[in-house]
Amino acid sequence: MKHPMNIVAILAGGVGSRMGTDRPKQFLPLGEGMVIEHTIDAFHQHKGIDAIVLVVHRDWKDFMQQVVAKHPWQKVKAVVEGGKERYHSSLAAIDAARALDADAWLLIHDAARPLVSQRIISNVLSALDTHRAVVVGLPSTDTIWQVSLHDKQLPKVDCVPDRKRMYRAQTPQAFHLPLLSEAYARVLSMEGYQPTDDCGVVRAAFLDEPVAVVEGEASNIKITTPEDLVYAQALIKKETL
Repeated sequence: MKHPMNIVAILAGGVGSRMGTDRPKQFLPLGEGMVIEHTIDAFHQHKGIDAIVLVVHRDWKDFMQQVVAKHPWQKVKAVVEGGKERYHSSLAAIDAARALDADAWLLIHDAARPLVSQRIISNVLSALDTHRAVVVGLPSTDTIWQVSLHDKQLPKVDCVPDRKRMYRAQTPQAFHLPLLSEAYARVLSMEGYQPTDDCGVVRAAFLDEPVAVVEGEASNIKITTPEDLVYAQALIKKETL
């Protein structure tokens, strides 16, 4: 029986307004390249990944294609446009993956997480052998409060969830493509539902579908602020020493 393709969609459609720079964070310098180049390299060098799809903002699509042309990234099969919201980029990734293999296993990863490890990728792929939905997360080391929000008032603590059950979400999130496609078809027909992440879409569409959690790593950070970029730079420098 033929194994489905392992496809990773790298979402790079954001504009990175919190960085205060003239370009999205995924195109900022990091080490000897840009943030997104490190992200692509991480998946391209993993022997279990068959194909890579890049989802970018339409204003940066030509630039991304020029970057791809300068690299020997044979696994990059498509550069497609994202949309206004994150879920629009996920939908574009689903369509691009379906064109390659309708039964694929699809990993969806933030372009701004350039330090994803080979161990994480391997463990996600292994988990897809036994689960149709897999996410990456880290146990929370901080106590988490659930609060109520009131206009013009300070938030009020409603409850203190058990910290042992709290995880901080990372990426990649990974799914058997038919499951994720059907999940989006269901939630987009739900009145008032606004998708925020792919795991949430699957949970909303299939209440009984188990979503396995692979343990992430502290170094698998998402670059959002200038301080994150400095930290990522330090981690890369440490790896090369």
